[in-house]
Amino acid sequence: INLNQLPLRICLNPLGKMVNLHIEAADLLFLLCADAAVRRNTEFGRLLCKFPPFLRWNNLLISLLAALAEMESQQKSEAIKAGIRWRMAEGIYKFSVQNTLGFYRDHFGQLVIEPTEARIVEYIYESCLESATPAEIAAALTEQGIKSPMGNDLWSAGTVRSILRNEKYCGDALMQKTYTKDFRTHKSVKNTDLNMYFKENHHTAIIKKEDWIKVQKLLSERHSTAKRATLRRLSNHFVAYRVK
Repeated sequence: INLNQLPLRICLNPLGKMVNLHIEAADLLFLLCADAAVRRNTEFGRLLCKFPPFLRWNNLLISLLAALAEMESQQKSEAIKAGIRWRMAEGIYKFSVQNTLGFYRDHFGQLVIEPTEARIVEYIYESCLESATPAEIAAALTEQGIKSPMGNDLWSAGTVRSILRNEKYCGDALMQKTYTKDFRTHKSVKNTDLNMYFKENHHTAIIKKEDWIKVQKLLSERHSTAKRATLRRLSNHFVAYRVK
């Protein structure tokens, strides 16, 4: 490898952002193999150690490539997030309903109500309006053998509560409840820093708006001493029209 003629070209646009990085694949492979040989103290690595200028250049180049790759990844992440937030602000963002009971997206990306699952959602809201707690509703659903949104046999009070709190069931959409804070880990966290986007009457509702508001009031006012409710049963026969 000729260090004086290493074909590394970095092009910057007027804004100073990297738009192209090129290095011959064979030369890059040699540099990476050389770095690995030195780190593992192989015979080839010990031979390379006799040439300190090469090692310094090799380490510098690998560090530079890593930094540029991270910069490019960050720029792409910011561009994607900016596009998503623009669609949220315009009310045209297609949020995921993969684990949302009662909805699915058709082949055109349109939000569609799934009748069987919608009946389960209605049962949950009706039971809450009849003074049942989330824990009691979860126990009733588990007893009746109804699958949770994640496909589990066991329902939890938290799952029922999240359904009762979800504004999508009354036709509204609150977007950017979570966001990816670090582009390196791609881990979503609860949004406490950025703007959220609310769209009223965004799609067809499963629950009437007035019933949804009543449920929110009940959840806020309910105490642990609430009267125990007697829950009715759903139909024992369910047909799954789709697989999530």
